[in-house]
Amino acid sequence: KLVPVKANPMEGYTGRINTTSQFELLMKKFTFESINDKSFRYSSAHTKMVSNYRIQYAQLAEALIQKKVNDYALKVLDYCTDLFPSKRSPYNYFSIKLAEGYYKLDENAKANAMVKEMAETYIGTINQLSSQQKTNTNEYKLSLYILAELSRLTNETYPQGKFGKSIQKKYSE
Repeated sequence: KLVPVKANPMEGYTGRINTTSQFELLMKKFTFESINDKSFRYSSAHTKMVSNYRIQYAQLAEALIQKKVNDYALKVLDYCTDLFPSKRSPYNYFSIKLAEGYYKLDENAKANAMVKEMAETYIGTINQLSSQQKTNTNEYKLSLYILAELSRLTNETYPQGKFGKSIQKKYSE
């Protein structure tokens, strides 16, 4: 049964999060049995599913950060990145919120590693599509947008010095 409830949505999200309940569900109750089985072959449907799960973990971490429960927020982010590693399902646009969570917790090394990996992936996509003269595709435009977001994140929102400048340089090329 749905009941209308007035919520104070978090920036970039709709609705609200019951952090106690969601933490219990995502960290203890839900199981992802074959998600990291090396013989399991990912399809695009699985990649989308992993993106949705990453969004849920990022939202929970953000809600915990807002409540200043940073130790639990860090556990959530670490659990998510361990459970859904990029080598099994590559980081995408939605993974930016995970990196941002790490930056908010001053876990810059973890955030920078994610950002570096995403930047390399999308620079590769941009280069490949450019060489094929497919610069008017949605994939090309999305890759540029993600690179711009990574540059903004590492230069304006959470300045990362030389690392941020290297991301900005890659975006400018």
